Amino acid sequence: MRTLTFGKRLLLFCLTVFLVTGVLAVLNWLPSLVQKQTMKKFSSIDAAEKQLRVKHLFLPTLIPEDLRIVWPPAEIYAQDVPFSAFIMHLKYKDSNGIGLVIQQTDADAPYQIEPLIKVKTVTAGSQIFIKDRKAVLVPAVCDDDIPCNEVSWNEGGTIITLICKCSAQEVVKIAASTLPEP
Repeated sequence: MRTLTFGKRLLLFCLTVFLVTGVLAVLNWLPSLVQKQTMKKFSSIDAAEKQLRVKHLFLPTLIPEDLRIVWPPAEIYAQDVPFSAFIMHLKYKDSNGIGLVIQQTDADAPYQIEPLIKVKTVTAGSQIFIKDRKAVLVPAVCDDDIPCNEVSWNEGGTIITLICKCSAQEVVKIAASTLPEP
């Protein structure tokens, strides 16, 4: 009779633990349903990486000097809910205008985040290869009627996009410098 009572108590304990675990899992999941977007501005790339625990951030190692674009980025925005996104705006040395946008977004994101460089007129894109990766290069005209180019590709489930008020060759060079060798 004692083993039966012990068995019932053990079963009741296991069911209680299972139920509490299930309730906590549901409560942990609810905030992600309520939050639509938590894009925040960060003071540095390191601060964003630490707070959001970014797995891998693709940063350029080359920005041609003749573009007059300043590193580090003037503005850094990132989020991890409802999907991972990281945007950097780089300004010109001699003005407040933005000359380069580097954006990486989860490939499964339900929508794209609009960068500060607005593409006004888009011509047909062409497929190119950057370090053996398929990419799309799109010549365009940006919001201030300046020619610009956009290049994007999928890097292991992350869409990397660069928009630059520069030539196609220069944006491809910058993009290539963000990637490790294949």
